[in-house]
Amino acid sequence: MRRILVAGLLSLILVLSGGCRSLNKDLVIRVLPKALARQSQGSWVASGKYVLTDSNLRKTTFEGTVETEDANVIYQFGLEEQARQIANQINDLTSHIEDSTGLKICYATRVYLLRQERIPENYEIRFESEPGIFTMPLFVSAGDESCQAIVLRNLGYPELLAHEIVEMSLIFHKPPGVVLPDFAGELLFLKPKMLNYTRWFREGFAEYVAVLAQQMLLSEQSDEYSNVNLVVLSSPFSSLSRVGEKLFKWHQYSSPVINNEYYDAALGLFLLIADRFGTDALKDIIAQMNELDYLDGPDLINAVNRALNTDVEELVANFHFPDIGCNLSPLTKATALNEDLNVKQGLYISAVEPNSLADIAGIKNKDVILKVDDEAVRNNLEFEQTLLKLLDRRTVDITIWRKDEGRMVIELPLKN
Repeated sequence: MRRILVAGLLSLILVLSGGCRSLNKDLVIRVLPKALARQSQGSWVASGKYVLTDSNLRKTTFEGTVETEDANVIYQFGLEEQARQIANQINDLTSHIEDSTGLKICYATRVYLLRQERIPENYEIRFESEPGIFTMPLFVSAGDESCQAIVLRNLGYPELLAHEIVEMSLIFHKPPGVVLPDFAGELLFLKPKMLNYTRWFREGFAEYVAVLAQQMLLSEQSDEYSNVNLVVLSSPFSSLSRVGEKLFKWHQYSSPVINNEYYDAALGLFLLIADRFGTDALKDIIAQMNELDYLDGPDLINAVNRALNTDVEELVANFHFPDIGCNLSPLTKATALNEDLNVKQGLYISAVEPNSLADIAGIKNKDVILKVDDEAVRNNLEFEQTLLKLLDRRTVDITIWRKDEGRMVIELPLKN
């Protein structure tokens, strides 16, 4: 390979020199090392994806299974107690979802406890779906096998589990109250699409429940950096403010470019409903849905309007949330160590837009937001939920940590 590279470079030099038979050696001496240096500049990719399929599982040795009403946990040797705790945890979570929302969960959960040298961060899961069962793996790091470690170190647990069993229960249970999904058929070379425009409801309701699941399990954990592995770390209210009424036309085949913002906006709508109308509003909505066997988007809008005695489209159209103008992310242990920050939790600021509300307040790059008013904040969701309660103010107090200056309180304007 190196010979081919050198030969190619020499050919290039020959062309540049006009193809002379008597090549100037001084030119070669000057140009060749620089050309080789440019070609050899470091560029490489190190990646490894863990792939889990039904075929892999059939080759895996398991010791036993713990079965409860809502969960089936299959475990490897020495993990029976952890399996029992996870199964009970899922049972409690399912009951909590049903009690909080009025939705009957009709999907069971199957979990595989898989011991690894370290928990995979880049993985792909491909299971054959079974009617009425949601299947997921939970990885156990060899040497750190407590139930707390399993909960804290598995990306998407319990949020992904809660989201999926809720969304599938909305779609696949028996009528009444079945939410119609969007779907595409096949007709010769065509793939006609049936758009029911229910995605705002399905994803928003399921994301709201994922937040409930996250809050339920995290209240039992003590890890200082436990928010690092959370899936629901969104900016729901700022997204809802930007997306507006377009949310109700979001469908399964919308451009993937908009999906992340629309997921956040859908969550924002249900968090706003819970804030404005109380947490029991979800039960009222489910009760109204049960007046019809099957519901499309307009049916769902009507059900929400009847349950809340409001116009949900107008609610969204009139909702405005301040754009603070800085990039926020949960503070990780690595960032705290790398930046020499003597704090354990908060929101790390990686950029501040000029002339934004954050810039006007005096917030700087690499500051860490610790509190909004008197509420501690660990992630974007908590930050926006706290701001929502204070929108009637013109300014709010923000407690930040700044390297070499320590803790300070600054005034953040909520309006330009």
